[in-house]
Amino acid sequence: MSGVKKAGHDWVVKSVNTPVTKSEMVPYLEYAKENELDTSEVQSFCESERIQIEHFYHLKEHVFSPFCYWDKQLFQSFAALDQGFLSWDIMANSFSGRLKKVQQLMKEKNYESLLMMTETIGQHLVFETIYEEIPVSERYELFMDMHVTHDYGIDVFPIELVRDAISHQKKSERNRAIKRLKERVDVQDGKITVYRGMGNESTSVEKAMSWTISEKVAYFFANRLGKEGRVVQGIVDVEHIIDYITRRNEDEVIILPGNVVITEAEEMVSTETEIRSLEESGLITEYQSMRDYFIKSEYYESPYGVHGVGHVRRVLLHCISLANAIGLSEQERGILMLSACYHDIGRKHDEACEYHGEWSLEKMRDLDLDTFFIVQDGDGGVYPEYLTAEEMEAVEFIIRYHCKSDEDGVNAMNDIQDPTVKKLVQKLFPIFKDADALDRVRISDLNLNFLRTKESRQRVKFAEDVLLFLQ
Repeated sequence: MSGVKKAGHDWVVKSVNTPVTKSEMVPYLEYAKENELDTSEVQSFCESERIQIEHFYHLKEHVFSPFCYWDKQLFQSFAALDQGFLSWDIMANSFSGRLKKVQQLMKEKNYESLLMMTETIGQHLVFETIYEEIPVSERYELFMDMHVTHDYGIDVFPIELVRDAISHQKKSERNRAIKRLKERVDVQDGKITVYRGMGNESTSVEKAMSWTISEKVAYFFANRLGKEGRVVQGIVDVEHIIDYITRRNEDEVIILPGNVVITEAEEMVSTETEIRSLEESGLITEYQSMRDYFIKSEYYESPYGVHGVGHVRRVLLHCISLANAIGLSEQERGILMLSACYHDIGRKHDEACEYHGEWSLEKMRDLDLDTFFIVQDGDGGVYPEYLTAEEMEAVEFIIRYHCKSDEDGVNAMNDIQDPTVKKLVQKLFPIFKDADALDRVRISDLNLNFLRTKESRQRVKFAEDVLLFLQ
């Protein structure tokens, strides 16, 4: 999927799922008059269903479902209010069935089923309207079901409703939740550390109720909610925690806004900003020069496979990006770049393999491949820079052990006798492992727990975007 297509897809999903606001609801008759529309078909439909046309609205902010019916109990959106519309018969029949079902559920006081059958974008409207009719013993559970499913909080509901729903939580259930929470986290002076992963379209920290005790979960959401993400870290008193929810494997803690003291905020890397930074530093020129000179399809058994030239190009870019972010020297960057270009040339298959690092070194020697790297001169030109013997030892170590476990790598590091080589490897090996790991997004197998550096965790969304434009 191209970047443009993905952005379009994200916009469609957001448009379809955004909750309806009362401020965007324009009475249909008013909308029809303003736009000089014939309302006879809608009037006829209302007469046949014995409903009032005053319950139809135009939704100003919903492009794909610009109309709805809302009578304080039933909410249903419509793509069009025109009997010539392709799916009109289906929508009309669906409406008739839903209208009868809602009336039956209201009569039975089956509010849970009523909410479950309500469209996502209108569920909060129904909940708020029927809230006073819901038995107090059911209010908290129904509210939390909506919050967990849709992340609805005070950005959607009045704060008074939220506080009232929370006040009806059973004390025994909260005690059990807090007990489970304390078994999972380190409590210091009655406080715990919590995280929140956010995008530019997320609920703000000031209004957020949903936090997590898992840094990994926070990074997951920071890299998926909107174009620009960040992870916020804070401290909260356990007494202010309302609930601990694990049903979605998100280690979620529910906290009323204003009770988390923010201690740190970490911005995720924006692809646009990162590419611009690399261009301004001349590092895109270095990337292109290294790519064109060192990454040759003839070096690979499967040049267009999972570990072929596309993968190696992306790892090269990630090495340059991380080197720039961490502030590595020119020579250190060169070690990473050369390691990236050659690390998979010895692969004989695309399966998991701990030996292809050694095979890659053998192939380097057999083909007598060049062992310099390319540097930009600041004026748009480039020149070769050769590595010292110690620096080449670091390259060979990285290539040999990049496919082995961290434990094997650390054990091998401890056996290095040359202090210069050892220092280089200790610094650069984890960075290279992260650069290689970032491209696991191509097989949907990137585990944030295995990323070793903060700079890498900040670049997961960047890695996903790179995958779209760099094949």
